[in-house]
This record gives sequence, C-alpha cells and structure tokens, in this order.
Amino acid sequence: LGKGNIQYGHLWFVFHLFIYSIFFVSLSEIGIINKASTKLPFLNQYLLFATVAVIAISSELINIIYPQDRWINVLGLIPVEPYHLPQYLLMFFIGCIAGQNSWFEKVSSQLVNQWLGIGLFCAIFWYLIRYLQLYAQIEIINSNLLSFLYPLWEAFLCVGLSVGIFGFVYRKWNEFNSVWNKLAKATMGVYIIHFFIVIGFNYLLLD
Repeated sequence: LGKGNIQYGHLWFVFHLFIYSIFFVSLSEIGIINKASTKLPFLNQYLLFATVAVIAISSELINIIYPQDRWINVLGLIPVEPYHLPQYLLMFFIGCIAGQNSWFEKVSSQLVNQWLGIGLFCAIFWYLIRYLQLYAQIEIINSNLLSFLYPLWEAFLCVGLSVGIFGFVYRKWNEFNSVWNKLAKATMGVYIIHFFIVIGFNYLLLD
C-alpha cells in the first residue's frame, strides 16, 4: 500500500464479483433489472445465440486496442482485462436474472444437452487442432483464420459449457445430504486456496 501498488493475485475475480454485485443490486433497487428481466426472453436458442454473438463481436472489437492478456488498472484500484470484460459482465447479469426467474428449473433437457454438446465439441475441437499444430506440425486450419475464429470459438465454449454444465448438474445432482451441504459451504474457501495447490502441482510437473 505504501508504494501505491495494490495486488490481489488470483482473487482479482472475487473483487470483480463484489463490484458486479454492488452494481446489480443498485440497478435492482431502482427497478432497471426488474424491467430488463421481464423483457428478456426465456432461456432459449435465440437468447443464447445472441449472447454468443455479443461476446464474440465485442471481444473482436476490443482486441483491436486491448489484445487478450493485456491488463489495465481502473482508478488505480481495479485490475481489468478489457478483452474479457464484456463476457464477464454479460454472463454475470444473465446468470443473476436466470437465478431470479428460475430459468434452469424450466429449461428443457433438449436445450441443455444441445449446448453441453456444443461446449464439449468446442473444447475437443480446439485442443485437438492446437495439439496437432504444436506437437505434430500438422496445420488443419490456417493460423490467421484460427486467430480470427478465436473469439467466436471462445464465446460458444463459454455459453455452451455454462448452460450445459449448470443444466446437467441441476438435473442430475440437485439433492441435499451432509456431504453436499459441507461442499456447498466450502466453495469460496476452495476458490481462495485452490491456487496454491494448483501451483504446487505445476512445480512438481515442471520437468
């Protein structure tokens, strides 16, 4: 603090969630969120494809000025990666509205399975292409085209896995017992300490 250099480490995202929450509650208090949630369509294909489009286009435009992994400090206090900010904000607000309106209780299993499939396909497809490119020197898709498609791929991956995993887990594991209750209460604790465990394994596997 004495040097005016505030660092959060991996907990920058917790700080972001705190700010988003204050913003969300403020908008709710003045009625903007309530009006928005009634106008938003129910969780359906149109809303999900629109979300993908907004994330991909905004990322592509921001990438012109702020490429991925370039960070800035807002007000000297808030660490921000502009490239991913639209994705974080949009998914946070849609997630809150989905929770308030019980979207995951009402959404069809077919839609959940479709988007889980899209998310898994994106993950397998991308990492297979990157593996072949980096380790087998086999270029299936031109690198320039791959860079251009990256924001679209990332948007489909983000929305696909978010809807797919949440929907799948809600249907398959939405139950309460002593083990699940203890794990549920520990989620934030896990987020805080997981970093050190992951780094420890990284060092063990470094060679």
